[in-house]
Amino acid sequence: MKSKEIQELVLRLYKDGCGGNEIHKSLRGLISKRTIFYWLKSIKATGTIQLQGPP
Repeated sequence: MKSKEIQELVLRLYKDGCGGNEIHKSLRGLISKRTIFYWLKSIKATGTIQLQGPP
């Protein structure tokens, strides 16, 4: 699964009402809890997962 697909899945699960721990369990540890909670913070602030590339 590519990074963008994982991001879209996390966004969809969040919009369906899942919390961070529930999303982590659904993905079976595919990405870390820390990353999920970082993405959820971005979703809450902007409505999307905004990732920055290297400078």
